[in-house]
Amino acid sequence: MIRIAHYKGKGNLFNKIIRAFQRLRSPNEYAKYSHTEIVIGERWYSASNRENKVRVRQISGRSGKWDFTDIPMSKKNMDILEIFLKSQVGKGYDRLGIALSQILPLQIDDPKKWFCSELVAEALMIMGVLDRRKHASWYSPARLKRALENMENNIIKDIR
Repeated sequence: MIRIAHYKGKGNLFNKIIRAFQRLRSPNEYAKYSHTEIVIGERWYSASNRENKVRVRQISGRSGKWDFTDIPMSKKNMDILEIFLKSQVGKGYDRLGIALSQILPLQIDDPKKWFCSELVAEALMIMGVLDRRKHASWYSPARLKRALENMENNIIKDIR
């Protein structure tokens, strides 16, 4: 099983800006999320604004500032997913992509860089959890959380 971690803590100024734009686009309970990560075991993968790159950290626990979506997945597919994520570690953080896909709905991004929800959405598309009708850069942390919750009967099938 993998987990998608949805950050709802206070955070820094960047988190506040993300939340403000999400509220403008869709004022709902999902706008409280300003960041997202993929958790495999104790490894947390994310495109980090603070570190200006894709990174992985070993973390054994996090405070109540996170909500989680659990996604059943076979060991084989978790390995495939982790190969993809490891290949992205060190790539840059896509600030321009956020501006041109989240603030201005142009879906323009840098294919060599990621922002957090874009990386997570792409990984979930590769694994067949999300379909490709939307570009990965369309997903904000709020849209990603909403998409995962709105899946059929809130149950995500085991990816084999």
